[in-house]
Amino acid sequence: MSSLWGVFLIVACFTVPLAAMFSRIYARNIDFDDKKSEQEHLREYFISFKDCAEKCREDCRVFGYNDRLKKCRLHRKLNMSSATKEEGWRYFDVLATDCQDILYQGLNNSGVYDIYPYGISSIPVKVFCDMDTMGGGWTTIQKRMDGSVTFDSNWINYKNGFGSSEAEVWIGK
Repeated sequence: MSSLWGVFLIVACFTVPLAAMFSRIYARNIDFDDKKSEQEHLREYFISFKDCAEKCREDCRVFGYNDRLKKCRLHRKLNMSSATKEEGWRYFDVLATDCQDILYQGLNNSGVYDIYPYGISSIPVKVFCDMDTMGGGWTTIQKRMDGSVTFDSNWINYKNGFGSSEAEVWIGK
């Protein structure tokens, strides 16, 4: 019976992170409303907004969507200096929730990046992303190198995180 509880607890502990892993966060850029970028784009589709957002998962960082036309345009970056007026366009920046998202966006150098694990209204969290180990996309939650940061701490510090993403760190939350 005790081994059954162990399996249940493991499944329960991983349910929330796995569900969060599949959610996407988009920040709408209202300055670009009703404008169509004439910049070269990665791809263009006639699909739903949801499908457009999902298509952007792999290699784009910005997508434009026109709900009236059901038209989707994927961009790696966006320069609106050559935009033309066209009603119905809305543009969305894709915000990373973890280092896997950073990797999907084409950034494949290990280093410190901003992620939004708690949603768009949260403050970004600086994390070290390991893009070398086993294909990359790893969010570092703890790093110890030289003992310069004491890990002998209380629960509040572990909950909130401490150290520096560039050096020794416990990410918290």
